[in-house]
This record gives sequence, structure tokens and C-alpha cells, in this order.
Amino acid sequence: MPSSPHSFPFRGVAIVADIMSDAEEMPVHRRRDLEQNDEETLGSLRGAIQQLGLAVYHYDSPKALAERADLHANDVVLSIYGGSISRSRMALVPAVCEAFGLRYIGPDAFGRIMCQDKEVSKAVARECGLKVAPQRIVRNEEDISRVSDFPLPYVVKPMWEGSSIGIAEENLVTARHHGESTIRDMLKTFAQPIMVEAFVAGREVSWCFIEGAPDCRTRSLAEIVWGNETDHFDHHLYDAAHKLSHDVSSVKSITAELEQHDAIAMEQVLQVVGPLGYGRIDGKFGDGHFVFLEITPDAWLGTSGTFVSSFRELGFSFEEVIARVLLSTVRVLPGRSTNDSSIPGGI
Repeated sequence: MPSSPHSFPFRGVAIVADIMSDAEEMPVHRRRDLEQNDEETLGSLRGAIQQLGLAVYHYDSPKALAERADLHANDVVLSIYGGSISRSRMALVPAVCEAFGLRYIGPDAFGRIMCQDKEVSKAVARECGLKVAPQRIVRNEEDISRVSDFPLPYVVKPMWEGSSIGIAEENLVTARHHGESTIRDMLKTFAQPIMVEAFVAGREVSWCFIEGAPDCRTRSLAEIVWGNETDHFDHHLYDAAHKLSHDVSSVKSITAELEQHDAIAMEQVLQVVGPLGYGRIDGKFGDGHFVFLEITPDAWLGTSGTFVSSFRELGFSFEEVIARVLLSTVRVLPGRSTNDSSIPGGI
């Protein structure tokens, strides 16, 4: 098994994580807390970090971290914070870290917003050489007429959401009148621009990455397999209901199938937006070609999630995956050093 001891340039890990409600009386795709975490995920993460010999602290909001920032000069911040409705929610933790001079893992506030905005991230992916499905943006009801001639089938997505918030099977549009009513409803529900994107048939995949020093830098192209249906995602979206049904999906590593030009293009995306630390580039895969859908830094670290499972497929333990995440690109403000000899190693 590819596992080895690590020395960490910090004493502990301050996790920023909000916890989702156990019961939401609404359809799953309308929930706004799907980017938040559950107690089981937080517990597994806490346990893995402690196994690595590091102290663990938990804050449930950027504000709570800010109030205790002076306690974490020798620690690193790991954000798995999901937030709620604000379009800036994913940028709050790195902004707090920069304001208080704290080490942190993952993109800065600007990079995080670039990833969150589907219009911007697709433009970057296209510029870097990845294939991107055609799309149009609807910013208000007057814009709905702009998609009257958009080829069917297409997918309707809220611009600034992740974790399939707002995405159900009904978002795969095959009839024009249905598309217009769905867009109108989503404009009202989510109060943000709506992306109309050509549906891409093919295998559902995620290019999972961990940045950092050469001995920790890790990549894996993972395919999400739905039961025994090899062609499931030729006809269905990978929607919110799918993502919460871990018992009927599995992850298979298919890194060897990735074309070199796509791998080079994805590395270029990381350079343009990043450093990002760790995360996923999600897409569809067919006929040997990768089609970009979105980029997700701070990927879900649940033991059954695509990110962790993709590296388990390569033989890594959960603790080793978390160790590499902690040693991924750690941002330090000028004047701070991650090689401070006063900070003991982890193990």
C-alpha cells in the first residue's frame, strides 16, 4: 500500500465545517445545504487527522474562526464549509485566513469564486484546451427567448451552486415548452443567472487531484458507475438524488484511459485558477474524449465520496489521502514560513 510517515509544518488543523440539517421538508434538489457536511464525515475526518498526530479544532462558520484566529498561528485551516445562500459563501474562509494571516489549504478567495461561477470556469477550461459543451446564460425572464433555438436536449443549471443544488432529472430538457417553464421557475427560486448547457451523453467522470510536493502530488480519473447500467449517464443527469444514493453507485479508476492532451489541459486549468490544493474536475467521457462540466476545489472528503474513493482505488488508505490533502498547497502570507523549525512534525 502506498503509505508513508509524514512530517507536518504545523501543529494542528482548524476545520471549518457547517453541518446540514437531518430533515428538510422539500425535494432534495431544492435543499440549499447540500454543500454542507454530516456528522459522520466530520467525525471520520477528525479521527484521521488525530491518527496523523495532529490536534484538531472545529469551527462551524468563518465568523467563529475569525473570533479565535489568534489561537491558530501554528496551525493550518482546512475549510469544508458549505454556507447557504450567499454567492460569496465559498470565498469567506480563505478571506478570513488572509485577513488574519493564517495558513490555509485550497484556493484563495478569488480562485474559489472563479470555480464557483460556471460561466467563468468554463471559459478558463476552454482556453486551456478542454472541450466544453455549448451553453447560453439566462440572467432574467427577458433572456428566456435567447434559448428558443438552443438544440435539444439541454440541461438547466443555477450558475453559482455546487453539489447538484437545483439539479433533478427534470433539469434534463427534451421539450421546448418544458425548458422555458423550468428556467422561469429556477430564476425565481434561486435568484441568480441560469446556465442552459447542451446535454453530453457519456460516462460520468471526475479527475481528482491533490497538489503539493512531488511525493504527495496525486491524480486519478474516476468513473461513477450506477449499479449495473453501463450506459446510465447516456440518458440521465448525475443529479442531487444520485449523489445522496451512495449505496447504488461505485467508483472505478480509469486513469489509463485519459488522453495526454486532456491531462495537460487540466493541469493548465490548475495553474490558471490555482493553486487549488485538492479537488475534482468533473466531466463526461466518451470516445476517449473528456468534456468539462465544472471544477470543485475543497471536494467532499466523505469516506464514500468520489474523491476519497478514487484514491482508495489506487491503494491509499483514508488516512493517507487526508495526509496528502493536508500537505497539498498550503498558502502562507509573506513573512510566514511553512518550514518554521519551531513547529514540530506530526508523525
